[in-house]
Amino acid sequence: MKINSDFSGLESAVARLQAEETSFRVSLERQRFNEIDTLLGGDGIDVSPEEIDFSTGIAAFKGRQVLLYIPDHSYGSMFLDAQRDGSKGNKFHVTWCGTLENMQKRNRFKRYTAVNDLSGKFKIFGSSNGYGSSGEVRAELAVCQTCLSKLNYKGARDFSKRQKITDEFSIPEFFETYSSFFKYMPSSFAQRKAGYSDNWKSISNAVRVDVGYTCQSCDINLKSHPYLLHVHHINGVKHDNNRSNLKALCADCHRKEPLHDHMHVSREDMAIISHLRNKTHQSHSVDWTEAMAFADPAVHGVLDLAKSAGWPMPETGFEPQNDQGEVIGMIEAAWPNWRLGVVLVENDKFELKGWRLMTVEEALSVGFKDLR
Repeated sequence: MKINSDFSGLESAVARLQAEETSFRVSLERQRFNEIDTLLGGDGIDVSPEEIDFSTGIAAFKGRQVLLYIPDHSYGSMFLDAQRDGSKGNKFHVTWCGTLENMQKRNRFKRYTAVNDLSGKFKIFGSSNGYGSSGEVRAELAVCQTCLSKLNYKGARDFSKRQKITDEFSIPEFFETYSSFFKYMPSSFAQRKAGYSDNWKSISNAVRVDVGYTCQSCDINLKSHPYLLHVHHINGVKHDNNRSNLKALCADCHRKEPLHDHMHVSREDMAIISHLRNKTHQSHSVDWTEAMAFADPAVHGVLDLAKSAGWPMPETGFEPQNDQGEVIGMIEAAWPNWRLGVVLVENDKFELKGWRLMTVEEALSVGFKDLR
């Protein structure tokens, strides 16, 4: 049914106020969770190697980011040990690593289950003969260190850091880091809205107006894209709405805060933020800390490798232009002097004469020691 809407009255009021026009986005697409999402967020789905997509470098099943683990803990006292200490059980995997490769060679990969539950509690089963334990329970398993090293997650290729990174590993934070790879996030992400006061909408809008729709971290102005400007509770307490506890942040800066709700920043929204940062910061990053702050978290592992190899800071969100001055693409991290750039996935590559563009996965595999 066609709906005819007359906005002449509203347009007349806007004209009388001499208000400045701004763009906004109305999304009619709802987050639809079907049977696959329900299963992945619960007990999981048994999978074969052919069903898992590792093209981005991150384990995915039917377009959803997943964790892979073995539920069967029947070997020796493992079932009982895993309940007492998750690190004693089977590790869960986040990418294609040497362990999974060996399992495939031994024809044992079919034993894996895919899940995207953010709780960190995995359904395991087993019977520890002689140890008085059997059945099914939920256990907090540990992440595979080989996976973290391959991704260089938080610098995990540094052996001295790896154990600490493993001990402090957060599944929601990990999913958030690579959220721009995926269109849909686990259903648990959508459930993190509780705790806000009833008048939060009006309070947060007032903060945005107060700062002139400018991110208080990276300084970009989001008046033309107000939906990308969030209001962050500095102390993490959602009902503490004292003005000193509120900070306006773009969606990317917000997700990088240590105390916040985990969120999904789409590739399209990240491109808008990166473009505005380029316009605002013509001189680019002044140090590696700022370069990391401006970059998509999905490329942080790559940037850490470049830094360790002695490379200079990259230009993040680099937008090369053609002879007519038109932007022809976006490079997540670029080193123009060496005509080298890193994009997220294969589909983000484009023709750029004399340049070498690598995906995040390719850059992690090649490294930076011999690229110059």
